[in-house]
Parts: sequence; C-alpha cells; structure tokens
Amino acid sequence: MSKHKKNKNSGITLIALVVTIIVLLILAGISIQMLTGDNGIIKRAGEAKETTDIAEIKERINLKMAEALINYYTPSSNPAEDNKTDIIKKMVTDLANEYTDGDITGKEKENDDYKIAIEGDGEGARIFITSNKQPNLKISGIMQNNGTIMWGKKPVIELYNKGKISPYAGDFIQLPNQGIYSCGWVKKNADNIQMHRKTTTSIQGSGDYNANTCFSTKMIDLTGYTRVVFKFSTLKISSADYSNNRSTTFSMILTTDITGNNAAWNNRKKQHSLVSPDIYKAVLDAPGTYILDITGFDSNAYIGMIDRGSHWSNQGTDAVCTSISIE
Repeated sequence: MSKHKKNKNSGITLIALVVTIIVLLILAGISIQMLTGDNGIIKRAGEAKETTDIAEIKERINLKMAEALINYYTPSSNPAEDNKTDIIKKMVTDLANEYTDGDITGKEKENDDYKIAIEGDGEGARIFITSNKQPNLKISGIMQNNGTIMWGKKPVIELYNKGKISPYAGDFIQLPNQGIYSCGWVKKNADNIQMHRKTTTSIQGSGDYNANTCFSTKMIDLTGYTRVVFKFSTLKISSADYSNNRSTTFSMILTTDITGNNAAWNNRKKQHSLVSPDIYKAVLDAPGTYILDITGFDSNAYIGMIDRGSHWSNQGTDAVCTSISIE
C-alpha cells in the first residue's frame, strides 16, 4: 500500500491577499489626503511660508520707516521742513513710491508673491499686504503720528466685497420688525448692497420713528480686531422737514440680537452714526470710507447698518455699500 504525501501550502490565500490590497489602498488614500487635502501638510506648509514672507515684508517696511524717521527728523536749514505732519506725509509718499505704483490713492503694485496697497497720505494712512497665493491672507497697518505703523494682530476679513459675501458673515439681509414703520428696502446687486428709506406723508405725525436695516446673519468673533470699515459709493442723507432735532441717523452698528421688534437698535454695543446737518431740508452727500472703532470689544456680534428717522415726511437715506471688512 503506497503512501501519498499531502502538499501543504504555506502561502496566503486569495481572500487574504485581496484584503491586504484593500487595506493598503485605504492607507494610501489617507496618506495622500493628509498630504494634498484642503488642510493637508503641503497646503499648510505653503501657508506657513506665505505668512513668513508677509512677516518679512512687514519688517522691511518697519525698517524703512525707522530709516526715514532718522533722515527726516535731522534738523534742516529750513524749519518749515521739520513740521511733523509734513514728515509723516513724506514717509508715506516714499513708501508708496517703493512698494506701489507711486500713487497713494489705493492702487496696487503686483509682485511675485504679494501686493501692497496704500490708502491715505499721512497720519492714519492704511497699508495693506495681500498674498497672491492666498487671497484671504491680508494684513493691514495704520500710520501713526510718531512715524511708526501699527499692524493688525489678525488678518483682515472682508465680510462683504463687491458682491462677494464671506462665510464668516453668512449673508447680509434686511431685518423684519426693526421699526414701528417699515418704509424702506434693501437690495443686493452684483457689486453692492443698496439701502433706501423715505418717510411718506401717510405716516407723518404718527409720533413714532421708522427704520431700515441690513445685518449679517451670523455673529462674528471680533476678538483681537480694532475696527470695522464700511465703504460707500453713495451716501445721501436727507434731513427732516421739521424745525426740531428729529432728523435721519444712519449708523454702522454691532449688536448682539437681531430678532424681534427694534432688537438690533436696543441691543447695540458699538455704534458710529452720521446725522444730517441742523440745516433742515438739506441733504448730506457723503460717500467714502467710515470706521467703526471696536478696540477692546473682543466678543461676538452681528455687523450691519441701521437707517433710522423720525416720523416727519421728506426725509430718508440712499446708501450704496461696496465693502465691509474687519481689521
């Protein structure tokens, strides 16, 4: 009787091989995601480099300002040239000539990795550095009266800019029930937010006010920020047709509540108002940039605008807002 030896396979089975390959593919996918994902190692390394590059640009600008201070504060033969205000203007002009196209009206000069813009021509001039690779990485500084630049602690957040709304803001909408009478509207166009309010004769003499509002739908963390900047291409405020101090007030406001009647006004924490002149039946035509100082606020709030007036007719506001940013 012959004996047959059974062959014993020491290798892996087909199922084990398939399982191994699947596991390796999963691990490879995870590794690739960690490297190249939205929050991957490669992207974070690039962001860190951009942040470092901008920090180096800030330092170069600071050194240039220090050098200019030494040069301009050296007593000259002409005492008029030692005027502090003129010196600050010269320093800003020199900065614009080197880092922008030489125009100090906000135009930018493109570089390989960043662009710099300057708005203003003396104390209070604003300097912006924006990364070309990370458009959301933008920092700002303000020219001080001592010739130094106070840089923001955090990157600028453009809550609204020519039709684009930041996720931080959610949206900008007209609030319901914010006045005894609603006699205005808010429109979001392709590149601006338009607000209009006009008191009609039908509610004249009612004894109550009327209001029009536009606010972010999300509360925004303002910790570390010092100001909210609003830009208007149109801002016409018509005063009341009445010889008492009951005219239109257009305000930029931070508030902690936007629900319920008059909530945004009653719960305002910071406010910057433009009030029409004491010359009644007049119109204040004042487009431009307006700043709401929030130094030390360090809390969460809704950001927006309130156009509020008395019950007397022939008053109101037309406002076209092109941008809202926190710096």
